[in-house]
Amino acid sequence: MKNTVLSAPNTRLPAALLLLSWRGLFLRPVRTVLTIASVAVAMASLVLFLSLGAGLRQLVSSQTNSIRAQLQISRTGGLPSLLPTPELPQAVAHQAEGRPGVRHATPIVLQSRTLGNTAGIEFRYTLYAIPADAGFERVYPYARAATGRTLRATDAGQDVVVLGSAVARQVQARVGDQVTLLGTRPLRVLGILDGTETLADAFVIVPLDTAQRALGLTALISLVAVETAPGWEPEEVAASLRDRVDGAVQSQVEFRQVSARLLRASDATQFGLALTALVVGLISVTTTLSMVAHERRGELAVLRALGLRPKTAALALLLDSALLTLAGGLVGSVAGGLLVQGLNAVTNEVLGVGAAHTTGTVLGQCVVVLVVLAVTAGLPAAWGAARGRIGDDLRSG
Repeated sequence: MKNTVLSAPNTRLPAALLLLSWRGLFLRPVRTVLTIASVAVAMASLVLFLSLGAGLRQLVSSQTNSIRAQLQISRTGGLPSLLPTPELPQAVAHQAEGRPGVRHATPIVLQSRTLGNTAGIEFRYTLYAIPADAGFERVYPYARAATGRTLRATDAGQDVVVLGSAVARQVQARVGDQVTLLGTRPLRVLGILDGTETLADAFVIVPLDTAQRALGLTALISLVAVETAPGWEPEEVAASLRDRVDGAVQSQVEFRQVSARLLRASDATQFGLALTALVVGLISVTTTLSMVAHERRGELAVLRALGLRPKTAALALLLDSALLTLAGGLVGSVAGGLLVQGLNAVTNEVLGVGAAHTTGTVLGQCVVVLVVLAVTAGLPAAWGAARGRIGDDLRSG
C-alpha cells in the first residue's frame, strides 16, 4: 500500500490531515471526480429549484402589490379568473359603479396572445384593453411611460397602443411606429412603459372600444376591476356587490390565497426534485467514503499504532467528506447560477419577465444543505474508523 503518512515530522496536524485526505482521495482520481460531479449536479439542481421558487413568489407578490384595485368581478371566479376570457357582459361594470363603497368600476378585456420572432421562439404577451378615459394608471398606479405617454380620454376608439417594455423590445418598436398586435389592424405606438419586473412588462394596452371592435366583442369584457372608496373595507364592499352584480366577486385576499395554493404545489414539486438530487449526491459521497475507508484501513491503523487518536482518525474521514462536498458544492453553485441565468434568458424571451431569483435566503439554504450533506455522508466511515481495532485493521490492510 502506498504510504500516505505525514510527510514531515514537524507538520502541523490540520495541514497533515488535509494532505492525508488529499492523497487518499486521489488514489482513485476517476472515482473522486465522479463523486464531485454527482454533488455538483445535486447542488446545481438545488440552486435552480430554490431560485425558481423564490422568483415565482417574488413575481406573484410584485404583481399583486402593483395593482390598485382591491376587488375583481369575473364570470366564474377561482383559478380561471387569473386570466378570464371575455364573456362577461359590460353591463356588470355599470351595476357595480356607484354602489356604496365603490370608487371606480373599470371594465377590462384580457387576452393572451403569442408573437413569433426571427429565432422561432414564441413570445407570449397579454392584450390589455381599458377605457381610454380611465387610463392604465387607474389599475396599475406605478406604471410610468419611459418614452411617449399613456392613454388619454381623446384616444377612445383610436387605433393606438401603449407597449410594455418587454413587448417593445421584442417588436423593436419606438414611439410613433406602427405595430400589428391586434389582428391585422395597425396600431400607432403612443408610449412605452418603464420596466416594472411584473407581468405588465408583457402588456399591450389599447382602448377598450378599439379592442372590442377588432375582436368582435359586442359589449363583452373579461373582468371589472373595482377600487374601493377610502374608509371602506374591501370585504364589506365585496359582500355588498355579490348580491347586486351578475358575476363572481373576488378580493385581493382571495387572489393571494389562490396564488398561495399554486405556490405551495410548485414548492412541493421543486422540493421533491431537489430532494431526489440530494439523495443521489448523499449516496454517491457515502459510497465513495466507504470505499476510501476500506482501502485506508491499514494506513489509519499504522497511524493509530504510532499514536493517532481514534477521534483524529474519524476527523480525517470527515475531512474527506468535507473536501468532496465543498468541491462539488462550489462547482454546482457556479453551474446553478449559470442555469438560473439561462432560465431567466428564456423566460424573458418568452414571457418578458425572469422566472428565477437567487436571493440571500436561497444561498443560505444551499450552504446549510451542503454542511448537512458533508457531515451526514462522512459519519458512517468516520464511525468505523474510530471504532475499528488496530490489530484487525492491520491484518485486513
